[in-house]
Amino acid sequence: MGITLTDHTPEPDRYEPCFTTDDPGMLNIVKAYLEANDMKYLISGEDLLHLSGGALPIFHNAATIYILRRDFGTFHQIMESQVRTEL
Repeated sequence: MGITLTDHTPEPDRYEPCFTTDDPGMLNIVKAYLEANDMKYLISGEDLLHLSGGALPIFHNAATIYILRRDFGTFHQIMESQVRTEL
């Protein structure tokens, strides 16, 4: 009886978390950047944002955006260019 271990290679079509916030305005801004660049995304916890600071502790980051692993480079370029523009 033999056991063979294989290396786990990252899957480019797997969704990974890229941004977490409890600020609904910031969430909408990041979503707009993703949509403007035709990037697919998923969000968990968006419905809980209105509870932040009330029913949920204020330090709780309620919403997380997930993007495809292969889009991480593009996402970071977008965020860096937008942050520089805003400053």
